[in-house]
Formats: sequence, C-alpha cells, structure tokens
Amino acid sequence: MVVKELKVDFSARRKTNYIVQGGDNMEKYILVCCASSIATSTIVATTLKNALDEKGIKADIKQCSFAEVSAKVKERKPDLILSTGKISEVEGVPIIVATSFLTGIGLDSTISEIENILKT
Repeated sequence: MVVKELKVDFSARRKTNYIVQGGDNMEKYILVCCASSIATSTIVATTLKNALDEKGIKADIKQCSFAEVSAKVKERKPDLILSTGKISEVEGVPIIVATSFLTGIGLDSTISEIENILKT
C-alpha cells in the first residue's frame, strides 16, 4: 500500500476514533498509542484505517497516550496495540512498533503482520 497524501487536521486537538466497516469478520479492537495521543497516533490510526478498509477488515481503532495504555487495556482488552514508541508488555496482547507508518519503510510488511494477527 502506498500513501500518496495524508491530510490531518490537528487544530481540533481531539482524539480520533475510527470504526472500519466491511467484511464478514468480527470487529477487532486496536489501540494506537503515542506520547500525547494528538499527532503521531493520528497519522498511524488514519493510515491503518485506510489499509484495513481496503482489506475489508472490521476494526474499532482507538487512540491514547502511552500513559493511558494500562487504563485503556483494563477498560477493554485490545486485539492489538500499535505503538510509536517503547511501551510495557501487555499480557496476551501483541504489540507492534508502528515506525513504518511514519516512515513508509516496510509499511506493507507491517500491514501484512497486522492482518495476520487480526485473522487469528
């Protein structure tokens, strides 16, 4: 997948939640986290939403800061966590470092890895 142009409005400074519709599979819950939950996680969540939408994978994508991860996991255990930095392990939840969503290097491979995790 190639991202040609990504426009993100940071003026609202609110967390964005995406629910990707499509396919017959059960909706998966994905947590995307970065330091402040404003800029970087928005880029990752938007790119992920587009990729999953193309593949017909249903996912509820929520954003949070690194500090909020533990509380968010207690509220609802995610099927996957995408992080833009190092976070503590969460028992039973795969964590993928989302650097490729920011650089574009290895993005297709990361999206394939995500797809494989969500299909299990």
